[in-house]
Amino acid sequence: MRTEFRKALEAALKSNSDSAGYEFYAGFLSDMGDGGFALPTAWLCPLDCIGKNGRKEGRKTLSVVLYLLESSEGLDSEGKDVAWDRMERIADSVFAKLEEDGNILSYDGWKCLPDEGAYSNYNDISIKVTCEITIGYCYE
Repeated sequence: MRTEFRKALEAALKSNSDSAGYEFYAGFLSDMGDGGFALPTAWLCPLDCIGKNGRKEGRKTLSVVLYLLESSEGLDSEGKDVAWDRMERIADSVFAKLEEDGNILSYDGWKCLPDEGAYSNYNDISIKVTCEITIGYCYE
């Protein structure tokens, strides 16, 4: 289920015209500091299963942490606000596309937290998107 969600999230990000140029990575937050990626990037942390309903079929609730990072080169305070707003719109439209395509049933508890220079070895700004997603499943 984690692999399918990760692939669907990457596809939704790549199909979004506002996120053109974003690279997609998945891994622990500690791996992000190693660098080796270009900005802009989306970084998906491992998904935590925080709830399950049903034995062979039902719903699972996963906790999602996604970071979007862009370069802050030459941005003043107003420019950073504009970039954070854009990144928030990108994240919202990507999750809405996942819900629309039927890959997730719902996403709740949505939070977007802006930050700068905290996660990579680059001059970056970022948003941390957290939410809980509900996915239907059926095991045979």
